[in-house]
Order: sequence, then C-alpha cells, then structure tokens
Amino acid sequence: MKSIITTLALAFALSCHGDEFADNPSADGSNQAALNYLNHLSKGELDIEKHTALSPHCGLQRRKTIRERITFLQKNDFRQGDTFSIVSTKVKNHLAAILVRATNPAAPLNDRIHAVALIKGKKEWQPAPLPGSFSNTGYGYDETVELNVRTLERWMAREKIERETQSREKASADFKSTIAAVEQKAGFDAMSPEEVVIYFVKQCREKNLLGILASMGAASDQLLEPLDTTIDIVSQGLRNSPKSSDWHLLTNRSVIAQVLKEDHTRNEVALGCLNPMDRDTSRVIYFPIHKSGGKTFVRLAPMLKVALLPENERRAQRWRHHHGDESELKKMLPAAILKNSPPCNYPSPQKLREHFLRSVANNDFTDAIRLLPRK
Repeated sequence: MKSIITTLALAFALSCHGDEFADNPSADGSNQAALNYLNHLSKGELDIEKHTALSPHCGLQRRKTIRERITFLQKNDFRQGDTFSIVSTKVKNHLAAILVRATNPAAPLNDRIHAVALIKGKKEWQPAPLPGSFSNTGYGYDETVELNVRTLERWMAREKIERETQSREKASADFKSTIAAVEQKAGFDAMSPEEVVIYFVKQCREKNLLGILASMGAASDQLLEPLDTTIDIVSQGLRNSPKSSDWHLLTNRSVIAQVLKEDHTRNEVALGCLNPMDRDTSRVIYFPIHKSGGKTFVRLAPMLKVALLPENERRAQRWRHHHGDESELKKMLPAAILKNSPPCNYPSPQKLREHFLRSVANNDFTDAIRLLPRK
C-alpha cells in the first residue's frame, strides 16, 4: 500500500510545474507546521489563537463560528489512530498550500486528503484557522497576493478531490487483491459451512480483518454491503466490545465457541458461546451461509450488527431476530463442548502443568477444557 501511495504522489508531483513548488519545502518548516496543525485539530486540541495565523482583527462572533466549524471537522473528518504524511506542497512567496494524506488501518479504503493553507510570518510558517482556506488571517489586500490566494485555494480544492478519488480506487483494487490471496490460501472451496464459521471465529479472535473479510467472500464480490461499509462494521466490532456484546463472545479467547447445528433449510449455522467466567452471557449466534463459484462463505450474523446499535434500539432488534430453538440449543452446549474437546493424557505432571499454564497464558478456556477428567 505504501509503495502505491508513494508512486502516486510522485506521479502527481512530476505532472505539475516545478517552479510552483518549493525546492525543499521541508527545510523551511512549512511541512511540519501543517502536520502540527492537523495533529492538534484531530485530537481536539487546536487553539486558534495559539496555534494558527488568526488575524487579531477577527471579531468575537467570527471566532465562535470558526471554533464551531473546527469542532465539526474534528468529529467528522478524522479518526482515532490517523497518521499523516505530506503529499504535495505549493508555495507562492509568503503563502503555502500543503496537501496531507491521512491513513488509518481501521479504514484502509478511506484515505483522506487534508489541505492546509499557511502564511509565513517574520520567523515561521503558521497555518490558517480553517483547512483549505487563507480566510481569517489578514494576509493583506495587495492585488498580487489576492491572485496568489485564489490560485492556491483553487489548487487545494481541485487536488484534494482528484487525489482522494484516485487513492481510494487504487486502495480498493490493491486491498481486494490482498483479500483474494487470503481467500485462495484458506481454501473455502474445500470447507463445509461448519468449518467456515470456525475459521471466521478464529479470525475474529486474532482480530484479523483480512481473514474475516475473506471468509465473507469480499474478494468474490459476495458482500451484502459495500466493502468500505463492511470494514467499518467489522472494525467497530473488533474494537474493545463490552462483555455484553456478541462481538465479545467471538473475540475473547476465554469464551468457548462450539458449532451446535447446521440448518440446511435456512442455510445457517448455529454457534453456541459459553463464557465460563460469566455463564449468564452464554448465547447462540446464527450465521447465514452462502455459496458462490464452488466456495462456501459466511455472512455476518444479524445480531452482530444489532450489537453495534444504540442501546435503546437493541432490545427490539433482538426480539426481531430471535430463534425458537435457542433455549434448546443452549442446553446442548456443555455436552457438545466436552464431546468436541478430546481429553489430553500426559505421561508426567510436568507436561500437564505446561499445557495448563499455556492455556492460562493464552486465556484459552477451550484448550483448558481438554485437561478435565472424563468418565
């Protein structure tokens, strides 16, 4: 991914007129000033009076409007975990326009381009209060300056759209190619529905986004929602889900997961989940199964989507997706776990102790179950 982004950035740089770009923009501090600005903005720490080139003549009402706009941008244009890198810099005298790419591992298809306008003071570069604009800085009213401002602002607006579009198209193609390789290696053409669900759970516990998407058929265009929407849903579920969430049952190794039933009529697999530390949270999760091109894939259980809804909406949705056999399947869960967890017999206490300590270290109750004595 990095190599693609780098190549794309170089291609754009070479296609523009070199005399409009700083010879060494990083040397004069403009790039770092842009990065500092976005870091403050993304964390909600931007002080327009301290961190920007805000004009002292900017009125109180206008300052309030700027702060409200900054708060909106911080909540909607940035993600926790964003990293920033310079894409391109254009300088005209004491004015600079810098394009910065924001990437995030939780949203690999949604790189964003942020445009930062800067003005050089007596000592250093300072960013304008709002992205992509030199407004509210008191840059002066000289005709040449006005022309430079308009030129740079048009350039930022145009390049932001073009680069974001091309970046996302490239990222999508590259990402699908990576998922296809995972899909091929996993061998979904040789898996049964039960095995695909087990594979899906394993990827959830490893928090392996690529493996999860591959098991859902992302590389074969079998997703119900667009790829970026599915990534958002799965990423939300994998991030520190509360213990009451169905996502916690799938991602926590201390929870014992066991396939209980394959319903050929409804094309779904029932997965029982038992938390030995909190037996009240045992649950049955129903996974729809679908086939395409000789391969078997799993779809997100409806309850996994429900788990991400606001709390006041979850109860009604739970009843909507309730299955009549859930209570009966829950009763089968302990016996099914023991049946499918063959016991281990060790020739010495030392070997048994090593197995037990490994299970504890990995927080893996499924592995520890194998040490229980059987009749």
